[in-house]
Amino acid sequence: MPISAELKDELQRFNRKWAKPLFQVSVALLLGAAIAFFWSTATGQRFDFFFLEKFHSLRGPIAAPKDVVVVSIDTETYEKLEQSTNFPLPRHYLADALERIIEAAPKVVILDAKIPNERTIDPKADLRIEEALKKGPTTIWSGAIPDDLSDPLAVLNLPSDERFRKAAKLELSMAVYGVDNVLAYVGNPNKGGKALYESVPVAEALEELGKVRVQAPGAFDLINFYGPPGTIKRLSIYELIAGDIAKAQALLKDKVVLLGYQSAHYAKATTNKDSFLVTGSAFPMYGVEIHGNMVGNLIDGTFLRRFSTKNEVLVLILSVFIIASFAMHSPTFTAVGLIGGSALGSIVAAYYLFTRYNFWLSGIGSFLVATAIVFIISAFYFFRRSQLYKRYIERTMGFKRDKEL
Repeated sequence: MPISAELKDELQRFNRKWAKPLFQVSVALLLGAAIAFFWSTATGQRFDFFFLEKFHSLRGPIAAPKDVVVVSIDTETYEKLEQSTNFPLPRHYLADALERIIEAAPKVVILDAKIPNERTIDPKADLRIEEALKKGPTTIWSGAIPDDLSDPLAVLNLPSDERFRKAAKLELSMAVYGVDNVLAYVGNPNKGGKALYESVPVAEALEELGKVRVQAPGAFDLINFYGPPGTIKRLSIYELIAGDIAKAQALLKDKVVLLGYQSAHYAKATTNKDSFLVTGSAFPMYGVEIHGNMVGNLIDGTFLRRFSTKNEVLVLILSVFIIASFAMHSPTFTAVGLIGGSALGSIVAAYYLFTRYNFWLSGIGSFLVATAIVFIISAFYFFRRSQLYKRYIERTMGFKRDKEL
């Protein structure tokens, strides 16, 4: 059935009035959904973490918690004690350090290193370690495997010997979670809806053993690193073994003490296996110091808060939709200014929230990717419109000249 002239006119009027707005809205919605999906991927999260690391660098170090001290089995200890870095530190040194840490009366002692079964090497030292663990408010690395077995860090969670785990007051899973091997989360995001002690096991040691009140983070809240490696107060284990012992013990009284390795040559390794990429530094950070930052965040409540995942997705989609809609509706130069202003404004807003309120505006990296795509779409869209308009002018002017002739 042929279309009547009136219907054809109506369709043409509808097309002139609504085709362009519908096209713009559709493109903006599709782009918003695509960017939200990109944000949820590991690549999208790495974009976010890139900007977070730059924000940490630009902000600089902030005051580290006074109640947290890392006792470090470091390279200095090996060198001054004239011990071979091809093997773990002899057990009697560890026994000496633990006994003196307990004597200092700390709030909590968190052993952030496994103590394997080496009883045949030094049984007397092992007995001293066991007695020190029983005597003090101690926790130990349990070696529990995370629920997410695809986690590449699962293989690092090796347990200490059973006798030492039984001697300590608590066993803790010390896994730290992140994305694509960049460690970032305060707790286990897979257990965000669980009780505090299950989602953030170290909180149990702080509250139950140290009587330290902690602030519970959200499911996806991030570690707010106080600065690059070395920012957390650190004491070499050598000071407790052969240095000014009284001065070293005074630093540990009523503190949360984390004991772990910070040596680049630990146990037959020329490259340390216990340093990881983090969102707070361009350089890798030792595991014990990462946990020190987590503990500090829990005590002073300075971890990076975020919107819920649902709200983050909605904010991202809405932001991309608005910028894309206005950019395609505006003239070329106006669109360029709008896109550039939005990109700059989003960075400034995210940095302000980060530094002033300890809030992470997640999706900033993905939004900047969206602004680049919007710029390309807008440029192509206006180029196409200008070409069509140019052809229209050429046809119109050509028709007038033919009529005059």
